Amino acid sequence: MNKKELSLYFENVSIFLIGAFLFLLPILFLSSTTDAFVLPKEIVLSISTGLLIIIFGVRTLMDGKLRLKNSPFDLPVFLFTLVAFLSAYFSRNQLDALTAFVPLFFLSIMYFCIVNLVRREKQLLFLMSSLIAGAVVSSLVTILSFLKVYPLPFAYSHVQYFTTFGSLLDQALYLALTLPIAGYFLYAFRAKTVSKNSSASSFVLDKKEDKMSSSIIAFGLSFIIIAVSLGLTVYMLVTTQKPLILPFETGLQTGLNSLSQDSTNVLKSFLLGSGFGTYITDFTRFKAASYNLNTSLWSFTFFRSSSFLLELLATTGLLGFGTFLFLIFKIVKEKTFFMPLVVAVIGAIILPFSFTLFSLFFIMLAIFAVIRMHNDPQRFNEIEFYIVALKKGLFAIRPEGASINQNPSEKRYSKMLPIAFMLLLIVIVGVPLFFTTQFLISDLTFQKSLVAASQNNGLETYNLQVKAIQTYPYRDIYHRSFSQTNLALANSLANTARTKNASPSAQQQQQLVQLIQQPITS
Repeated sequence: MNKKELSLYFENVSIFLIGAFLFLLPILFLSSTTDAFVLPKEIVLSISTGLLIIIFGVRTLMDGKLRLKNSPFDLPVFLFTLVAFLSAYFSRNQLDALTAFVPLFFLSIMYFCIVNLVRREKQLLFLMSSLIAGAVVSSLVTILSFLKVYPLPFAYSHVQYFTTFGSLLDQALYLALTLPIAGYFLYAFRAKTVSKNSSASSFVLDKKEDKMSSSIIAFGLSFIIIAVSLGLTVYMLVTTQKPLILPFETGLQTGLNSLSQDSTNVLKSFLLGSGFGTYITDFTRFKAASYNLNTSLWSFTFFRSSSFLLELLATTGLLGFGTFLFLIFKIVKEKTFFMPLVVAVIGAIILPFSFTLFSLFFIMLAIFAVIRMHNDPQRFNEIEFYIVALKKGLFAIRPEGASINQNPSEKRYSKMLPIAFMLLLIVIVGVPLFFTTQFLISDLTFQKSLVAASQNNGLETYNLQVKAIQTYPYRDIYHRSFSQTNLALANSLANTARTKNASPSAQQQQQLVQLIQQPITS
């Protein structure tokens, strides 16, 4: 296998990885984690992005050149990600904010991977088909569950309103975004078939037409299944499973108060908010006292604001709010109507977004960027970076098709650029990927401790929680649960000594003191 064939092989593997992620995004859930519906999706995103970066780096080293494509949304995506990172880094709740930022970081990397890897229409069609296939599988689960035919073996999934998203509202928005894609392809393939048949002198279809007819059937069935599932989801949302959404006035109030009433650092809060992904902090600190007079909502704590835009206002401040509006402006400026992305933008303005929906927003953004790049190749071409003599500057760029005038010394040093870029990628992606792995291991361990606690196995619960904290000590829920476990064990030990009508031994007294001290320390 020569270098060109190997490079093409890596490209196909990369497209397959992206397609696998798009397929798994709506359907993957795992009950062995503390968050069965979100965390597994985040882990798949992290793994697939890490592999894509490794493959991209290897291809760059093989080619000996650093080539990147420019897309219409590179700048707003970069600025939004940068502001979110600064907001998390300077947050008073830094650990939780950085943990929430990592999935956004991998999403931005996924965006740049898609716009740089998808070069042909067949590749784009494969990604869209993978996206639709995942929506179809999730839709079938919803339809069968509504009919009380439960296809999954898990007991907790045997309810009419079960969804692989964990939220019917998330599912409704996700299906509403993917339905136009299935409809578009159904219309496009149908139009092509009608055009070919009307000009043909024979009724016999060739192989290409047979394939097109199969595509019409596949996209037609997909459209029907997604539409039926969307209808059932909306029906359940307006009847038996009404969503609990924070009132808009409360979301607006907490967002504005987060900017102006943080006495610790007013300027930081005004510009960067409380920290990306930490809206619960703003809700707890800045909700009005009158909120407690609401008889239906006073006992609920909200992790998300009334809409994604208002959540950004509270958690990322004026800069995060502004960069997201800048992204929307860039979308509108393209003057091209892409229905799924339009619906996504409207949804972000008026409704709260979960990780799944935010992921789909970035995916739709990348797909739209690829379409625009394909339709206007002169505007969005490939750029090659190379090293030049210091008197000309350190780096230069070459648009696709242009010639390079490099002396032998510059050509020799240019080979160092892909190596440096590869090392930079390893550091930038490897560090969050390492902590993500630690987070996953600790989460699986902690979930086992919860199972042990439900079985009234105190010693196993204690040991597993200690292991989870040692693996990833930056998550507050571990320490809270560990404190409760220690107090429960101390209470059990004291009650055991009392029932025996005897004073605790010296060893038991030492254990009691230790069990009581550990919650205080934790």
